[in-house]
Amino acid sequence: MFSGPAPAAGTRFCFVCAATWKRAAFLPIAAAVKEAEVSGEPGTEAWFALKAPGRPAPAVAPGLYAPLCPPPLGNGMCPLPVDLCWSHLMMFDLRDSPIIPASGPFGGAVPLDGSPRP
Repeated sequence: MFSGPAPAAGTRFCFVCAATWKRAAFLPIAAAVKEAEVSGEPGTEAWFALKAPGRPAPAVAPGLYAPLCPPPLGNGMCPLPVDLCWSHLMMFDLRDSPIIPASGPFGGAVPLDGSPRP
């Protein structure tokens, strides 16, 4: 079992920042955790305090974390909205036209409706 910082009342930590912070805090005690897992009696618990510099960033909004979104954007490991901070909240580029920039052998823009390029 692990213990670590808690977010301020009424707030939550960013999903990505909390996972990154926990990994940084876990690495120095990984050998002790493994030893407790191997040598522990069934039904016993070992407690470990997670310590790392700083704290995870507070979440500001729910959103999709691009690297874990469903393909083709991500690997599909977390297709649901999670609490994210400003740094990890996905940005959108809103446009006034249904034409988006595209790369590839034809370059230029491609209409979203699939019609031939002008």
